[in-house]
Amino acid sequence: MSPDKRDALASREVNSVIKEKSDIGYSQTFMSNKGEQYYRVRYESEFSKFLSSSKSELSKIHEEYPDDYVERDVSAQDKMWRSVMHLQRVIFGKAENGDQWSEYRRNKLLEDLHENFFQLATKRFISRPNFECCLLKASRGSRHRTVKDEKLVIALDSVYNSFDVLSNEAFDWRRFLFYLHFALDPRKTAKEHLLSAFSKIGNKSCIDLQDLGVVLFPLVKADAAKDVLCVMDEAWAQVKASQQGIDENLGSTKLTMNFFQQMLELKGIQTSFFDQSKSAWGRGRTFPVYICQWEEEFYNETLLQLVKVSRREATIEDKLNRDNSRTKLNVWRQLLDFARYQRSLRSIFNKINDRMKLRRKARGLMAFSHWTANQHAALEIQRVGRGFLGRMIARNRWMIYSSATMIQTHSRMYFAKRKLNE
Repeated sequence: MSPDKRDALASREVNSVIKEKSDIGYSQTFMSNKGEQYYRVRYESEFSKFLSSSKSELSKIHEEYPDDYVERDVSAQDKMWRSVMHLQRVIFGKAENGDQWSEYRRNKLLEDLHENFFQLATKRFISRPNFECCLLKASRGSRHRTVKDEKLVIALDSVYNSFDVLSNEAFDWRRFLFYLHFALDPRKTAKEHLLSAFSKIGNKSCIDLQDLGVVLFPLVKADAAKDVLCVMDEAWAQVKASQQGIDENLGSTKLTMNFFQQMLELKGIQTSFFDQSKSAWGRGRTFPVYICQWEEEFYNETLLQLVKVSRREATIEDKLNRDNSRTKLNVWRQLLDFARYQRSLRSIFNKINDRMKLRRKARGLMAFSHWTANQHAALEIQRVGRGFLGRMIARNRWMIYSSATMIQTHSRMYFAKRKLNE
């Protein structure tokens, strides 16, 4: 076969293959266009029927949908708080041997948890495996599997499911840390919790005013969020107007920690939200628990109940501490009175003993002085008697000596005269 015939046959085969493929593509395109047209016509017909048949139902759905949305947000907030409180009880509850977590250990676990979250997810959102890994690594049970660890895993699942509202397989771990911090110390005031939420959820030196709703979401009910944001906008405008250089920074809506604190310290905000509410919750005058207006109006039921119970426990603890201090003070007073009584008795006994000693010493001194006088008198008598006897003996001896000398003198004179006469 010549080369020209071979090229002709090859070109025919290629053209036939290209034609077959183009026919198949045309048929597929035709069928896809038919399917799209079918579904579009079906949707338009069903929608037109729905509009024509139930316009009242559609308007009712439009009216009720925002309420359902708010109710869903409120229930989601309750689920978040309940799951975090359950996780807090599982992690920081009493152990089987009765040991409790100290404040240092709790703070250390929160620091380790923040570091683990930040290392795995620096962009605020963390996935489910990383979330469980970080919590298991920081809490008890990261190395040894026990029954309590199964409870921990169940609590982690409930936390993740409650925080992942949109089913994005990720949620904001900074918001979870704020919830956990709040559950560990709910006795703080609402202003302190707001500043803590700004520092932990915002995690920046400044945030935009539009992002303030993210910061206020844990501490404000969903049905009251719009009113609170309006009040915060007015407070921002007042603080902004009171600052210098308003013309230069008028377009800036940035919020710093100091600026947010100034907004909360405004007189209108202070009197409207942070003053004590008129209703005092507690048991009589013994255990009063005062709630501010922000907590009473904007906290949801779970959060408000947590704050009430924790503050009542703190009030009871303070009352018991005061009673214990008073008991100790009374005991110390009684011990002091008893010590004073004992000291007075000891002083009386010491005085009596001193007087008795003085009397014994006086009697001894008098006896000694009397004996000394008698002794001196006896010694004087003895001296006088010895002198008298001595003088008598000396006088006798002197008489004897004088007599002997006289005899010797006369005898010598006699012998001398005799010798001279001879």
